[in-house]
Amino acid sequence: MSNAFVAAIPFELLGTIVILPVQINGRALSFELDSGFETNTLDRTQATQLGLQLTDEQVVNAPGGSVEQSKAYEVALSLPGVKIPAQTMTVVPLGQFSPIFGHSVDGILGFDFFNRFVVEIDYEA
Repeated sequence: MSNAFVAAIPFELLGTIVILPVQINGRALSFELDSGFETNTLDRTQATQLGLQLTDEQVVNAPGGSVEQSKAYEVALSLPGVKIPAQTMTVVPLGQFSPIFGHSVDGILGFDFFNRFVVEIDYEA
C-alpha cells in the first residue's frame, strides 16, 4: 500500500469526542468528527462570518425542538495534509453544544467525510 494519500492529522480528544482542525477561507475552526452525523455541518454564526451564501433555508425538527437549517454550496475545507474542494455543508446553529463539550464546535464532519476517506484514529498517539 502506498502512503501517497495518507495524512496524519493532529486532533484534540475531549472525553470520547475527536476535535479536528479545519480551515475554511483561511479561518481556523474546530470540527467534531462524528460518524453518526449524516452530513458535514457548519455553525450558522461561522457561515455568516465567513461570508458564505446560504440557500435552501427551512425549519426542521430536531431533538429538543425545531432549528433553522440552510445549505452552503461549493465550500472548500482543508485539514493538515488534506484539501476537500466543493463541499455542500448543512448550516445550523451549533452554539448550544459548546457547554456540553467545554469547547467551541464550529462544525461537524459526518458521514459525508467518512464516505470519502478511510479514517483511522490513533488514540494512544
